[in-house]
Amino acid sequence: RYMCSWGAGTAARAQELKLAGVSLYAARTKLQTYKFSKPWMRMMAMGITEQTYDSPTRMSPEALRRSFNEDCLRYKLARK
Repeated sequence: RYMCSWGAGTAARAQELKLAGVSLYAARTKLQTYKFSKPWMRMMAMGITEQTYDSPTRMSPEALRRSFNEDCLRYKLARK
């Protein structure tokens, strides 16, 4: 649950930046300044950000957060 929630927040922040016209390079540079509590988070955040920028969707950040979280939880439950 924590990982899905964290990933959803990361995707929503990336969508906010994308919709605001911030370049992928600038978004990646911004991520480098963040402090992450776990070692895997930085690379995961980079991947989520790149996927968000590659997607043509214009969903609101909040709608994207909900969608990401639901899909992530569904995926995690299906793997059990």
